[in-house]
Amino acid sequence: CIFDALDTLLVEMRKGWKEAWAAMRAKLALLEKGLRDHAAETSASDELLTCVASGFASPPLQAFLTGIGENGIRRWEKAMDSGSQQVQQQASLKMLPLIQSLLFRAGELQGLARWEERFEAAGLGEAELEALTRHATLLMHRVMEVGAAAQAFQRGISQMCHWLERLAGRLINETGSTAISPDDALAVARFVKTHLVEDRIAALLHSPLPGGGMEAVRDEEQSA
Repeated sequence: CIFDALDTLLVEMRKGWKEAWAAMRAKLALLEKGLRDHAAETSASDELLTCVASGFASPPLQAFLTGIGENGIRRWEKAMDSGSQQVQQQASLKMLPLIQSLLFRAGELQGLARWEERFEAAGLGEAELEALTRHATLLMHRVMEVGAAAQAFQRGISQMCHWLERLAGRLINETGSTAISPDDALAVARFVKTHLVEDRIAALLHSPLPGGGMEAVRDEEQSA
């Protein structure tokens, strides 16, 4: 059943991303602890934004970076890259084909439903099929939005971690450049504001669609 498969995929996506985000929070929690230890009244995201804007790493941020080191930052990036890539693959390679199959089926039935004198007895309701198409289209757009958010996260975490890796290398080895171009600085700041202040991917995976989302699609398909 298409709906059972979609439900299973949605549960897997939520679970997988929850685990990835827990790893993200675990790293940020280390920085937040350092900030509290230094009596700093700021969040991890604010600290990163201040550093990328000013080029100055505060003592808590320096301690965080030297504590996890360059290898730790690479492992952090790899784990988050894997989590975001998994969301993208489930969205584009599994969920979207199922929804497109459902839309194709609804389109065929909608065409048949217009022949009322021949198919009315079969229970094909044109209004219900139109509603099914509408709800399935909304669901498809949401899945595409999730995939795009995961892709943006993957790109952003890579840019942020490469910047942090350079900072860590400079602090630990006292070599290398910590310079960041204006475009890269803007990209990192945008990533921090969009994805670290709030978990955008989880918000998309859990927030309901207008009109009832998956349950509405299922109900309309059964009605049709």
